[in-house]
Amino acid sequence: MDVIQGLTWVGNCTENYDATVAFFQDVMGLPVAQAGTPTVDTQYARYTVFRPPGDAAFEVFEPKPETRGRFNGPVIAFTVASLEEARRELESHGIELLSDVLDDGRQWRWLYFRAPDGNAYLLQERIAS
Repeated sequence: MDVIQGLTWVGNCTENYDATVAFFQDVMGLPVAQAGTPTVDTQYARYTVFRPPGDAAFEVFEPKPETRGRFNGPVIAFTVASLEEARRELESHGIELLSDVLDDGRQWRWLYFRAPDGNAYLLQERIAS
């Protein structure tokens, strides 16, 4: 797949949400950019986005009871030029898609998939403004 543009987001799904957010904010010193209840990616109960130095974002999110166990480690997002092209490439190789395309209507479109290592990853495309 030659459409990868970079890594710009890492998410960590945890049932220990409050302690994890406090750790990254208070101990690691990461500034909070945004926090709340998801309105687009509603498989999560709460989220906090940190903005470390550089262009990447680090997000901690809490699963809802029905989605616990879906992610077994951090989720890394690969930014692609064309989400549709990347989706077709994954499907042509029999890769399991874990979501439909989600769209925040402002900046990003994304989807989750499971790689052969058994971990969930994310492909995202920046929406042209």
